[in-house]
Amino acid sequence: MRKFFSENPFLKYFFTGVTTFCIGFLVATYVPAYSKIVTIVNSSVPFTATDKHDLDDLPTQNLGEAYRAIKENYYGFSTLQKDTIVEGMIKWMMESLKDKHSLYFDPSETQEFNQTIKWNFEGIWAYVGKTQSGVLVRTTFEGSPAKLADIQDGDIITLVNKESVLDLDLETAVRKIRWPSGTEVELQIARPSENWKSYTKKVVRRSVKVPSVVSKITDEKIGVITVGIFGESTPNEFLQAYMNLTGSGMKGLVIDLRDNPGGLLSSATSLLQNFIPEGQLLVETKSNTQELQQKYFSEGPGGVTLPIVVLINENSASASEIFAGAIQDYNRGIVIGTKSYGKGSVQITYPLRNDGELKITVAKWYTPKERGIDGTGILPDIESKIQNEDYENKYDRVLDEGTKTLKKLIWGTQVLDIKK
Repeated sequence: MRKFFSENPFLKYFFTGVTTFCIGFLVATYVPAYSKIVTIVNSSVPFTATDKHDLDDLPTQNLGEAYRAIKENYYGFSTLQKDTIVEGMIKWMMESLKDKHSLYFDPSETQEFNQTIKWNFEGIWAYVGKTQSGVLVRTTFEGSPAKLADIQDGDIITLVNKESVLDLDLETAVRKIRWPSGTEVELQIARPSENWKSYTKKVVRRSVKVPSVVSKITDEKIGVITVGIFGESTPNEFLQAYMNLTGSGMKGLVIDLRDNPGGLLSSATSLLQNFIPEGQLLVETKSNTQELQQKYFSEGPGGVTLPIVVLINENSASASEIFAGAIQDYNRGIVIGTKSYGKGSVQITYPLRNDGELKITVAKWYTPKERGIDGTGILPDIESKIQNEDYENKYDRVLDEGTKTLKKLIWGTQVLDIKK
């Protein structure tokens, strides 16, 4: 079965297994959405060399000569593992493509990636993101290792096992926090709400099942659904959250895709079908290969008629951008935040005999109005960004802008007029 993934090459808000909100980033082992979760198509295409063109233009003789020269002459060859040399060759070939989304996953990384898609993680279980000061803890969960260690929403992780994360990207930082279950990680945190007081927390990582969707409703009956990743269970979780909010009298809906690195294309289109009527184009993929040129249409009733606002930021990628782009193109809601990541390419994964995988870019995707966002991103209709003082005050400026805009839509004082 062909699977399309929209993966954030960045995954900022990871499941740090820190589940770092998987990418939002749950600080649990989130592979999150794994910063490497880019748009992946077809996660199970075995490699074969039966095509006469497969090896015709491959300089196998040169590779063989190079290997023999190393084997026969390198002083330390006897201390090396053959698999290590072969993996080095594979990595070099992938790097020579100069495409940051075409990658080689060794067996361990492959396992981690597959766990991400299934939303299974080991870590401290907190949604996290990256700031100039460190790794921001957005949300902790009841019963999670982070919660039990008294790590609070709004805390900023500055050191992991006494190593600074200040200059690390989110994916690298999350990898230091998560894995494996049963082991301890020492975190130094700063608490902006207490005048940036510093704390040292020792957290025992463990495996926890955390939902990809979190919801709440405000006193003014504004529903907020945060989607951390577009995983296998996300459509059902979203529907359940929506029904619960509707039962609580919801008048409008904020869909928070900030720091969502992407995930399964099928998951994103399933969610869109709640808002876009049957027969309407949701996304199109274009490729040099005919079978990968596909158009995906809504098969749902588009029955959700409530006013909606979608929140994005610079870490919203791939499937998140597909969702936000379609909402914009059909003038179905207002997109608020900052320009998204710009992950508009599609990858396909090829399993290898060593249990590793190749992830190769095979196509680009476009919004219903033919917008290609690879490298450019989705521009919000209303720009809003968290400010430094907001961390100290535990103030979500972007969500507040979203709820204010939504109330104007509900009361009829704001008109949907998408500029894109």
